[in-house]
Amino acid sequence: MTIAVGVMLTITQDTIIILALGGGMILMFFLVGLGLIWLGLKEWLTVMRARPRLQVVQGVVTRIETRSKQMVVNGKRTYQVHRFPVIHFQTPTGAARSFQSEVGEVEQRYRHPSWWTPKRQRAEEFEFVVGQSIPVLYDPAEEVPPRMNRWSALFGPSVSFAAGGLVFCGASVLLWFVYRAKILGAIWDIIG
Repeated sequence: MTIAVGVMLTITQDTIIILALGGGMILMFFLVGLGLIWLGLKEWLTVMRARPRLQVVQGVVTRIETRSKQMVVNGKRTYQVHRFPVIHFQTPTGAARSFQSEVGEVEQRYRHPSWWTPKRQRAEEFEFVVGQSIPVLYDPAEEVPPRMNRWSALFGPSVSFAAGGLVFCGASVLLWFVYRAKILGAIWDIIG
């Protein structure tokens, strides 16, 4: 299929496919990567700006929220149960607050065909149990939501966003180097 535009310009279907899929995909990967890096940097700056005023208070795990995911590997059913503690604490002014932590743990459950329910770990093997005391970082200005007093809770989201952004940007740069001759050739066909 050939599209004639004006007198001298002829665009082939191959040119459109190369520009739309190749160039468009590379551009979208790069823009998504930049967006993720920006989100990570914004989160990191917000936490760093609030860090001097963060107060450490003691919280107590009141319940565990779970989310399950089932997988079948080599004919065996495996369940991954993601466990996130819900932590209750009191602010220095005496107000009661609760939050679900963004940091949790993964429990592997295996199911043999002869078992009715999946095998579980013993409670003492879990990192978070109901009634456990956990230090919490609390922002009196409430610019930063409460979180556990851990590096992963404080900087984990920003590092994850930035790392994901670097992966997307790196993939777009790699794709550009692989397909740049075809993309530049398609652009040259249009303008040349």
